[in-house]
Amino acid sequence: MLVYQSELACRTCAPPPSHPVLPLNCPFCADRTPLRPAIHKEIKNGISSSRWVWQLTQRQFFEYYLLKKTQNAFRKATVVGDISNSDYFGEIDSQGDTVKIIKEPEITVKEYARGTTVAAQDLDDEDFSLTIDKANYFAFKMDDVESAHSHVNFMQLATDRAAYRLADQYDQEVLGYLSGYKQTDIHSAADTVNDTVNGTVAVATAGTDELLTTMKLRKDSFGNITTSSAGDHSIPLAARLPGATALPTATASPAMVVARMARLLDQQQVDTQNRFVVVDPVFLEILRD
Repeated sequence: MLVYQSELACRTCAPPPSHPVLPLNCPFCADRTPLRPAIHKEIKNGISSSRWVWQLTQRQFFEYYLLKKTQNAFRKATVVGDISNSDYFGEIDSQGDTVKIIKEPEITVKEYARGTTVAAQDLDDEDFSLTIDKANYFAFKMDDVESAHSHVNFMQLATDRAAYRLADQYDQEVLGYLSGYKQTDIHSAADTVNDTVNGTVAVATAGTDELLTTMKLRKDSFGNITTSSAGDHSIPLAARLPGATALPTATASPAMVVARMARLLDQQQVDTQNRFVVVDPVFLEILRD
């Protein structure tokens, strides 16, 4: 063990030592001048730590340890970055910008007969707009206490946490938007139907939530459910019991929900590559039952 120690005092009780100033008050008097602590450097089993010892009297003192290892909060896995693209990032400078996205033109195929005049089709230059109407930020400041704890890089800790919180909020907003819902407050559940079109809808028949009615799954999408509540209510889920010989009349299984999602995408001729589904832990648990 390697130990180095100095005396503790404020400017009133004793001459100031040459050690760095820590912004705390003297325990012996009302002097507000910052204290100089006694510093113990220890090396045990190859691990270095700092121990700050406050000497209250000649025979009485208390201590605490400043460890270099920090406790990090649990973090959810982010998914939007894996299921989205950044094709238009280069066209965006700041919040409020609008990007015009050109749609593939539709071509009409006609029957040809020898000797007939071929009529050329005029191409429709149809487009829709993507408006950048959301922006989030973070800001923090460090006071003298954090600055004095040089054994921990508070700037790095705070920046890492802020980056995660931005990514988490990004997930919440985008996944809610893809489901046709929006948040009433930041970091809250997306439980309010989205009634605002950001730019213009990509398909003219889409609603104000920018979703197609024919692509929505509702309770009445499952003919086996015969309960009397409204057809546009949420889909009640339950595990499919082993050995069941008939479909349940009050619930649908997660496998049934995923199968109908796939069927709707097939009917809309959506490419089978790069399809994805994002589910919560409860849905996944029931699916595995």
